[in-house]
Amino acid sequence: MLPNRNLKNVDVTGDGKIDGFQFDIVNPFYTAEPVSSVKDLLLKIDGEEISPERIGLIVRDQRFRIRDIPTIYETWWGFGEMIQVFVEEPGGLGTGKHELGCTLRMRASAGNYGFGDMELPTKVTMEVE
Repeated sequence: MLPNRNLKNVDVTGDGKIDGFQFDIVNPFYTAEPVSSVKDLLLKIDGEEISPERIGLIVRDQRFRIRDIPTIYETWWGFGEMIQVFVEEPGGLGTGKHELGCTLRMRASAGNYGFGDMELPTKVTMEVE
C-alpha cells in the first residue's frame, strides 16, 4: 500500500510557503476501483491524529477532500496506480524521520464476494525528502 517511505513538503498554492505534506499510496485491490470505494482514511503523524478535514487525495492531478470522496464515482483508481495523500499542515513537517499511522478503509465496488469491506492498517517510519 505504501510504495516508499518518503514524505514531501509541498507548496500547493505556489506562493513560496509550504502548505502541507504528502506521500504516495498504491491501490491495494486487485482491480481498478472508483475513488468512492474509499470509505475512510485515518492518519496519525508522530502519534497525533490528523483531522479528516485536513486530508485529501490527489488522483492524476485532481484534488479531492476525504469528506467528498463518497460522491466521486467518475474517477477511478487503477490497479497498482500510485496516488498521493495530501495533509494540510502550514509549514509542513520538520526534516528527518516521522512515524506515520495510516488506516485505509475500502469497499469493493462490484460486490464483496464474501470478503466484505477491507481495512488496511499500516504503521511505518517515513522520512521527509
